[in-house]
Amino acid sequence: MPLPHFARAATPADASLNALAVGELRIDENNCLRHGDSVVIWHHDTTVERTDDGRIRLIDGFNGKAVYVGETIAMSGGHGTDILNWDGIGVAEPAPPDECTGSFWSGGPVNTAEETQEMLKAWEARTPVPSPPG
Repeated sequence: MPLPHFARAATPADASLNALAVGELRIDENNCLRHGDSVVIWHHDTTVERTDDGRIRLIDGFNGKAVYVGETIAMSGGHGTDILNWDGIGVAEPAPPDECTGSFWSGGPVNTAEETQEMLKAWEARTPVPSPPG
């Protein structure tokens, strides 16, 4: 089985957008790597590989953390509108094929599945702060 198509930023960066998305890292029917429903444009130095046990692992270029297809992960970054084609949007070659379209996520650092679960538990246990009157 070939590795999935994935997009990487054409240039290195040491900062990212700070929105947070939680979702499953998955491969769609066109062999495109997605986080939830979005195609991810990964950090320039991110790598993808198949492990000895057959899983697909990404090593995040921001923080070196390993995440696996099928895991629920949290990823900072920012959402973008539909990709119509990959020309001129700053991805490294080889760009994914045009079948990898739809909304995209400009990816920042990832959290592993364990870190994501801890974050979600903390979120559920939080004490909401009421909005100020007015």
